Amino acid sequence: MIIINIFFLCFFAINNINIKPPKISVIMPIYNIKKEYLIEAIESLMKQTLKEIEIILINDASTDNSSLIIENFAQKDQRITIIHKEKNEMTGKARNSGLDFATGNYLGFLDYDDIANKESFSVAYKEAIEGNFTVVTFRYLNFNETKEFYKKRCNRKIQNYHSIFLDENDFDVIKIVYVVPWNKIIKSSFIFKYNFKFFNTRGDEDALLFYTYFPYLKDKIKKIKSKQFFICRRQRKLSITQNEGPKNIKFQIVLDNLKNITFKKWEKDKIISIENSKKIMSVFYGIISIYCKDIFYKKWFINFLKTNRNVFNKKFIEKDDVRLFFWMQMLFLIKDVNYNKFETILNKENKCKIRL
Repeated sequence: MIIINIFFLCFFAINNINIKPPKISVIMPIYNIKKEYLIEAIESLMKQTLKEIEIILINDASTDNSSLIIENFAQKDQRITIIHKEKNEMTGKARNSGLDFATGNYLGFLDYDDIANKESFSVAYKEAIEGNFTVVTFRYLNFNETKEFYKKRCNRKIQNYHSIFLDENDFDVIKIVYVVPWNKIIKSSFIFKYNFKFFNTRGDEDALLFYTYFPYLKDKIKKIKSKQFFICRRQRKLSITQNEGPKNIKFQIVLDNLKNITFKKWEKDKIISIENSKKIMSVFYGIISIYCKDIFYKKWFINFLKTNRNVFNKKFIEKDDVRLFFWMQMLFLIKDVNYNKFETILNKENKCKIRL
């Protein structure tokens, strides 16, 4: 169940009729966080030079005093919308609750213990509007809780930046663009048109969303190159990112969700095609480059391909030449594997006619 601060929404709607609609909706899920971290994160959004910003704070059933802190901020700033959840449902569903109430032209995200440079969303929005881009991505900096000088670097003026287009090679795009949501802004009409949602997993819910929507992109991804940092990421021992569990479990969760949710959506929306085959293969390129870094994951991935042959051979790729290229790409990426043995396994158990 979700409770929204309707009183404040109505109050500001009546008393601020001339308020401009938000250019960016920034969504922040919150759950049991140190007071000073939460205050610092919210204040970094309130101080943005882009004033037409909507700040959506989702209290994911926190058991500390987070709800009181965000309510206090909502009384001070009319741009803040608060969603209180009675049951903790993890980051993915919390962000989805925020999407349901977002009204900005673009969507941005910030974690509850991070800091946004005050010019981040202004610069990103300017670039997005000028080029009518669906996705604009930017630089971030990780900092340790005990290293104060990193914080100062977050507030440097963003200047002398330039942009590059990431569409020359889809495989390179997947490798260069960090799949998380907090280092980019995304056109909200794109997200809502295809009803994209964050996955309800503990960790990697953001990567799964990126892998799902990447083949739908029709234009270039724009990356802002700058010596300054747009987002500063606080590295904490108790953060979800630092405690997601063994990588083999994460890998299995990612692939299972791709098979059970992403593939079905691709089929329903008719995204699986020869024209999109390069983008779809790029998704696997990204997954392998992240997870298949030792022989255990490579063997696990081979087993995944074997046990899901119907998904790949009958639904995923239709023409033999493209399917062959797909398998060759998989073999190329999974290094240190005996290619002849792998080919034999596929031919014998999956009845695939692969000629290398």
